[in-house]
Amino acid sequence: MKIEDLQTFHEVTVSGSFTKAAVKLHCTQSTASLRIKRVEDWFGARLLNRSRDTRQEVTLTSAGERILPKIVAALTQLDAAYAALAAERRIENVQIAVVASHTPGLFILPGVLAEFARLYPRVTVNTHVRYTREVIEAVRHDASGTCFGIVSQPEGFEHADLAAQAVMDDPLSIVTGPGAGPRKHVERASPIRWLQEQTLYMTNQSSSMLTYLRKGCGLELRDIRVVGSVESVKAALLKGPGFAVLSRRAVQDEIAQGKLHECHIPGFSPKRTIYALWAKDLEPSETARAFIRIMSGF
Repeated sequence: MKIEDLQTFHEVTVSGSFTKAAVKLHCTQSTASLRIKRVEDWFGARLLNRSRDTRQEVTLTSAGERILPKIVAALTQLDAAYAALAAERRIENVQIAVVASHTPGLFILPGVLAEFARLYPRVTVNTHVRYTREVIEAVRHDASGTCFGIVSQPEGFEHADLAAQAVMDDPLSIVTGPGAGPRKHVERASPIRWLQEQTLYMTNQSSSMLTYLRKGCGLELRDIRVVGSVESVKAALLKGPGFAVLSRRAVQDEIAQGKLHECHIPGFSPKRTIYALWAKDLEPSETARAFIRIMSGF
């Protein structure tokens, strides 16, 4: 039995006619009949009721009714497998550009790049880590469809010129350093009240994090210092008092080593969402979509 035999069986059941099925499949009626016979011989059962009057519609036997859904499912799986392999062939020997904001660029992208290189070794990936506003501008001005952005946002992403797809969650940690004071004092105090008296260290002056904290837990801050990078924020916390809200991926090692400490606000579990961005008038390439699928699994 061949795939063409299953396809012919399915087409006969859809059209209700050997003649119509033969025309659709560009074969003779006798060839269609031979294919159906091979299917029935393979299953060892009569699957179609035939009539000598060719004007009457062909119908399924009880065995055919049981078998048909399984044949349809098998053909669907084969079509999907063929489409996937065809897409992968189009991915070979191309280049893409990934422009990521700092958190996904530094703490997520390396692992994704390693897995992508393993699966698609012939694809060249050019990566750039920039501030979110620069990521947006780079994607907006791409005219090739081979450049896409990765950003982390706490309250969704909307832009007139860009399409966005949520890729993964980015859990956040509110962290303090050893200069924050005795841990018992911090834990006994109201976390909100205590944090409002501290310096907040940030990487980006235009970050939407301040709005997110205010809406999420009512945290209003007076002393804010921008130091330029995640590593600079961590260094500032290790040297003196203050706190920061950083991706858990960025501080998990320091927390495990006891260098930084998490501050928990009851009822508030801060997180951001990581988005893939591309120009609205340009569909992502097959290669870009493959990269985004891999990132979604991290």
